Amino acid sequence: MKSENWLKETSLSVDQLIQRRCVYLNVLRINEDEDEHSDILVDPENYYSKAFLASQSSLFLRKSDRCVKKILWRVVHGNILELIPVEMSNLEVFSGINIYISFPSEIKPYCIFLIDNKEDEFTIHVLTKVNLFYTLCFTSQHFFQEEMFSNNMVNWCHVYRSCYFDIRLPHFFISITPKKVIFSLKDGGLLMFEKNDQNEYTEIPFSDGSYFSSLKGLFLWGIFKNDRLSSNLIISMEASITYSLLFTISLDGKLKVWSIDSGILLKTYNVWNDQKIFDPHPRCLISILEKPTFPGYKFYLLTFSSIIEMGFVLWGATHYEISFSGLVNLNSFVHSHMSLRPPTNNSVWVILKFHLSNNFLKNETDSKDYNIKSGMIIWVLWKSNTSSIVQFIAIDPFNPSFSSDEWNALIPMCRFLSKKISPAVTFDTSPYDVSEYWYRQISIPGQFSSITIKTSLEIYKYKNHPYDYANNSGIDVTFNCLQEMKEVIYKEINTIVTLQRDSYSGLLLFDKHRQELNAEWIRFLRLCTELEELGSEPLDLVCDSEKNLIYIVKANAIGVVNKCASSEVIYYHSLNKRRDDPRFQKWCSSKGDPIYFYIGNDTTRFDIAQLLLISNKFLDDFSDMQILFVKQVLEEEIRQKHSFSISDRIWILSERIFCQHIETSKIDDINLIFNDISDPIFAMTILLRCLINDKCFQLGFYMNNKSALSLNITTSSIYQVVYIYYDILLRMLLVLVFIGCYNDNVQKLTGFYQLFDNYLSEFRECCCIRECCSHLLNKANELLVLDTIKNKNYDANVFSKRNIQRLFGLESTLRLFLREFNLFKELKNNDITDPNSNSSSLILGIFKDGYEMSFCISALLFQFKYLLEAMEIVSWISFIPLGIYLKARIFLSCGKLEKSSVLFRRASVGICSSMIQISDIMLNILKEFGFSFTFNDLYLYFIHVADTYYQEALFFYSAEFYEEARKVGLEKLSSTEKEDLYCRMFQTYMAAKMYDNAYLTILQFQSYDKKCDSLYKLVDAMCEENLSKKLCEYSFLGLSDELDSILHFRAQNMIDIRANPCYYKILYSWRIKQGNFRGAASIMYHRLQKLRAGSLVKSAGNQEQLDIIEGYLALLSALSCVDKSNSWILYPDLDSPYHTNKKIDQSSKNNETKQRQVLDIVAIRKEYIEELKRMQNILDNV
Repeated sequence: MKSENWLKETSLSVDQLIQRRCVYLNVLRINEDEDEHSDILVDPENYYSKAFLASQSSLFLRKSDRCVKKILWRVVHGNILELIPVEMSNLEVFSGINIYISFPSEIKPYCIFLIDNKEDEFTIHVLTKVNLFYTLCFTSQHFFQEEMFSNNMVNWCHVYRSCYFDIRLPHFFISITPKKVIFSLKDGGLLMFEKNDQNEYTEIPFSDGSYFSSLKGLFLWGIFKNDRLSSNLIISMEASITYSLLFTISLDGKLKVWSIDSGILLKTYNVWNDQKIFDPHPRCLISILEKPTFPGYKFYLLTFSSIIEMGFVLWGATHYEISFSGLVNLNSFVHSHMSLRPPTNNSVWVILKFHLSNNFLKNETDSKDYNIKSGMIIWVLWKSNTSSIVQFIAIDPFNPSFSSDEWNALIPMCRFLSKKISPAVTFDTSPYDVSEYWYRQISIPGQFSSITIKTSLEIYKYKNHPYDYANNSGIDVTFNCLQEMKEVIYKEINTIVTLQRDSYSGLLLFDKHRQELNAEWIRFLRLCTELEELGSEPLDLVCDSEKNLIYIVKANAIGVVNKCASSEVIYYHSLNKRRDDPRFQKWCSSKGDPIYFYIGNDTTRFDIAQLLLISNKFLDDFSDMQILFVKQVLEEEIRQKHSFSISDRIWILSERIFCQHIETSKIDDINLIFNDISDPIFAMTILLRCLINDKCFQLGFYMNNKSALSLNITTSSIYQVVYIYYDILLRMLLVLVFIGCYNDNVQKLTGFYQLFDNYLSEFRECCCIRECCSHLLNKANELLVLDTIKNKNYDANVFSKRNIQRLFGLESTLRLFLREFNLFKELKNNDITDPNSNSSSLILGIFKDGYEMSFCISALLFQFKYLLEAMEIVSWISFIPLGIYLKARIFLSCGKLEKSSVLFRRASVGICSSMIQISDIMLNILKEFGFSFTFNDLYLYFIHVADTYYQEALFFYSAEFYEEARKVGLEKLSSTEKEDLYCRMFQTYMAAKMYDNAYLTILQFQSYDKKCDSLYKLVDAMCEENLSKKLCEYSFLGLSDELDSILHFRAQNMIDIRANPCYYKILYSWRIKQGNFRGAASIMYHRLQKLRAGSLVKSAGNQEQLDIIEGYLALLSALSCVDKSNSWILYPDLDSPYHTNKKIDQSSKNNETKQRQVLDIVAIRKEYIEELKRMQNILDNV
């Protein structure tokens, strides 16, 4: 069975992989090696091309047991070698070191080679343009520990100058081992450097057996320097380390096989016979498959001849015992399949690189033995002056049924990004809408790298402010987060465009301002696009045979070949109108799912293509702003709750989307296409089911390659799928809205309105997932500081947004950040379900739907104070109780208390049933981040909300929700639980100074001790707040004696008798209210005696004397209210027998030993008269 796979390229910029720490090194120098570069100030565009666009770059794949498994090396500025660790075996270490190695002269093309050494070391061989050969040695520890670059770092760099290179100029080289390097010389010879134990190179020339080549190797003194190229100049060579063989191709089309050990020629073959002379520069003409996974020859060799003749020649290597015996041409088996043709006819195409690999492309229904018999794949990287394309074909010389019939191309990543820049965009609203629209285009995740945007801003400023560069001051654009980037862009563009007035009328020219602003944004976006295209120039194609991965290394990016999701295949196939594509039919058959079987059916496939064709008729006529408006209308629709019928909602959407009258001819044209569809409802239903099944996304790449590189690639690939997912739903909704209003046969379509409702629900979930993915992807640097990552004890309470941005770099919302804080914790475990291996429908292998995903991500964002980002996500799930709850929490953190209170109450409707259906993963994530979602009834929910308000010191709102909890749960609570609830309520009422509610709560306590303790707190608080009058108005049923005792105790212990609150007066008022007039008179007399004692010690002032007079009047008034026979008091009085305080208990034991006297109203009047006389004497002496 043939393997039918649709592959895509998923790429990311290099600045997403660059580490936060850097080390700069300079190699050893000799006298002949002088600097060729000067520090001349260049404009930003030239600096970008030199500093960020690599002239040479590739991916160094190391052995699986190495700590650093993949290293991206790049040559910038012509003479600086940059080493970036992109994949590490230790998953806990994410922060590495970039190493920049500066050479005095430029590095020759095809003259850099990295090779593994013993243990964890690796060696770098470099040849510069002055023919100096450098050997650099590093270990994995150099990428983690800056201490490795100390001053005593020795033996890391050796430089060698060969006398051979003075006469026989080197062309390029390859490294065989860390101690063996083979050079191709411009005179057609081969020279091997072999390092001995003294770290000195021995120069060994290769010999093809001819007399002249032997002389050249032995007697250099007889040869003059000659720059002319020989016809046998070697332009491509590859080595088989396993079999110690070297394969070379020269300009004359000869394929030669050399023994590396002996340095002699073994075999010669003709690769092409047309004597076509290639460009003499080194190139890829050979690829070796050393370890085939299927029986046959020992290894396979693929050589490139020419496009005109036959393209590729496949060779099989034969061995006799242990020695190489020759190559067998296998083109008779696969010739018809391997003939090449340029991808297009409108450009000049060249093959930059090709690879021969085992066939690791596997269908879902293939057996486990499929890979053993699956043959090989040829990967070809084409390059033109404007773009690049990767093609692949599966071949099997022994089983033609496993071979592909034609070359297949990757779906490039650019197909899934935004539309081309349209200068015809018009804006009829405020200038802010112009800027907002274009900024959205720029900030699409994966659209532009941060380096591209920074450079574009610098170029933009350079063009507008050239004097800064003329003064050698330069322009440095910096921003540390998305908001700062937005502000910088807005500021620069608004500086160029200003709002002007008409010279005659004096009116503000808003239309002109919008046009100019629109033109400036288009100019800036085009500049970003051009720079991004420069960075996408391909440089190398790397095959990872161990992981079965293909990497495309570019000037400022790196891509990975990934399998397309099902929705991507359907989308790409249908929009390109390839309805009779046999490859698509085979793909549908290979899926093994009945849903795809229906799609593979000719009728259904044609119906789906026609539906997408109808959607194109809308979108092609819509401007960019109209499409944006359509998206906004549909997104508003899914955010709201409607009481209208589905048919009414369709008409409302139609009025808003097709606001202008659609031409009759267009309506007829679309209806004609739609009426030709045999079963539109069935076709759209099948398409929707495919989208739902494809929502789990593919995590196989990350599962097998857990690293910063794989995480970036995976998340970027997910965004591609989400983009297609969103676009298909948008198109189908447009078709449904149109048909529901403008097609006369809509009533005959059974299930039409239900289908529209299903699509609208799926669109709502898609918007949730898209919003989540945009926040997961919006990040350029995701590496933690090493010291912080070592300490895994993160404290959510001490992390602020500023700290996170400092640690995680630009656009830190929030890929690795969320992953480290448990969103992707499950992905770290090896036992997680890979959606590629079964029919799991979990999104990202974790979440059961987009709503749960949105809630978890927004909860994490909220926990770390990313309130704006959290609100953007949670706004999509505001129709579910948990979403409403989280939105209320966000409003609470923003200080919008009334809104939060309303939303908390609204969330209470249905939240209990939501909690029953919640998944364990979601509960665990929420629990780890401090969300107390253990409640299973409404009572506990209100308690949770009240506690939340209480923690924020919002006691009034806390009291409201404690009251709600009491209403819904009091009846089913036990006595202990009731006491606990009343304690919480009383504490909250006291903190909120809601004393009426506090008093009523005291009466609800069953425990006498708790009543008395709470009464103490209430009395003290109200007296301190000067609310004694209100305190005395309470009846205190069953607690009047306790209140009397408390006030009496407070009065007796007053140090300053004149201080406030005056508990004597309060107790007097309380006893009057209770009808205890003698008691009131008694406590007042005690106060008077203390006042008189104080006035005798020092001369009393007028105020003190007035207090005494007023006290006597109050005392006499109280005694006048009782019968004359009872108008007396005891002094000193007895303490109250009702008490809860130990001090009262101790004082009451001394009551029996006190001496008391009886004072009647007559005696008290005499004292009053004496006080009046005393006061008169004081006044007379003034």
